[in-house]
Amino acid sequence: MTGTSLWPRLWALTMAIMFLFWSMVVVTVTVTAALTMRPGEQDGGAVTPEPTQAAPPQRPAGVPLSAGFIDGDLALGDATPPTGTAVAGQHLFYALICDDDLLTVTTTHETVYATVDCVRYWIPDDVVRPFLGEPTRITIDQGDVVIASFMTIAGGTMRFEAEGVWLERLRD
Repeated sequence: MTGTSLWPRLWALTMAIMFLFWSMVVVTVTVTAALTMRPGEQDGGAVTPEPTQAAPPQRPAGVPLSAGFIDGDLALGDATPPTGTAVAGQHLFYALICDDDLLTVTTTHETVYATVDCVRYWIPDDVVRPFLGEPTRITIDQGDVVIASFMTIAGGTMRFEAEGVWLERLRD
């Protein structure tokens, strides 16, 4: 070997490797940020778009004009009302009919209309009959698929995937 020390060469080689490593990190972060940033984002924070109101589906012929389209989550009634709640204040299950792809669920306070596939959701009368007159809770969950569910204290829960849901209040 020559008379020069090996340390300066190792130090220069180490610095060159570190420079290459940090350069790769910077390039990777820059490319990743450029590929993942969507239009409307600034400094990593998204600019919130204005909400758009989705047009309701066409109102089926069996839905009265007094029924309003439900475009958000909704919960009505209570399947387990507190002790002492007057019967007049409870949402009692009254009827369930599915005809011509229109599900109609009636309680003592409201009627809910939902566009569903009646063949898929056919429920025989002998299944529905035990729940008549029972306190019920109606829940409408909006998402990719609208879910209308009806629950009674007797333990019956019915869930339906609906294209649209309308509500007619019979009384408050």
